[in-house]
This record gives sequence, structure tokens and C-alpha cells, in this order.
Amino acid sequence: MESNFELSLEAVDAGQRPPVFRLAFSSSSERLLLPYPEVTGLQFLDAAGEKVAEWRTAYLSITPLDEFVLRPGGRIAFDLETPDKLPPAREHDWTIQLPPGRMSVRYVYEVEADKKRYDFLAKGSRFAAITKFWGGRVESPMIEFDA
Repeated sequence: MESNFELSLEAVDAGQRPPVFRLAFSSSSERLLLPYPEVTGLQFLDAAGEKVAEWRTAYLSITPLDEFVLRPGGRIAFDLETPDKLPPAREHDWTIQLPPGRMSVRYVYEVEADKKRYDFLAKGSRFAAITKFWGGRVESPMIEFDA
């Protein structure tokens, strides 16, 4: 499915540890129900475009699927804290080990189009009929980042 919205990514505070990135959803052409982004969607790449690190976890955890509504013309942003060089802990399920130096980062947002999802909006909301589930893949533009 084509994306009906845009993603943008920015480093919130260069040099902050752990690094924080702001992911914004905007420019939707219709009202959409989307899963909250997860930090594991951040991909760190070297100058050749190769991934420099993989996400890891020490905990198996199940969390409820939280979703948000993106309205036409609206914008919503999420700050994603990147636990770099920290051991896995209950306060951050995912960690990553980034090499020092300059690299690129992008966000890959992917939702299975056919995945069975609980209809959070079917609770008598008059907006349920005009809010559709979105599925597909969209990438933010790459930005430069100093690890």
C-alpha cells in the first residue's frame, strides 16, 4: 500500500546521551489509525549505506498494541531515545551498540497490511467509520548523526 503521509526525522539534541531522535508523521491525505512507532525502526548506516549495528534485547516482553489517529493536515511527533552502549534493562527493552563517528540514520516504518488488529475505534465513536487502518512501508529521509 502506498503511504498516505510523510515521515520526518531529526536529532533532538546533538551530543545528548543517549541520543534522542524526533520522528514526525504529517501530510496525511486521509484519517488513519497507525501503531505507535518503536525505537527499533531506527536504522543506523555507514557512508556506504550498510547497517552499522543491530538492535538487541535481553527480555521477552509483550506489550499492548497502542495506536494513534493521524488526521488530514495534522502532525504528530514522537521522541525516540536510543539506548546506545547501555546494557538491556527493564526501563529500555531494546539497546544498540553504535560505533563512534559520523553516520546516517533513517526511520523505517512498516505495518503488515493484512495483520489482524483490534478495532480500538469501534467503541461507539462517530469517527470510527471514517478512520481506516493503515498498512505498508514508508521511510524517513536520512539525516547525518555523530555517535
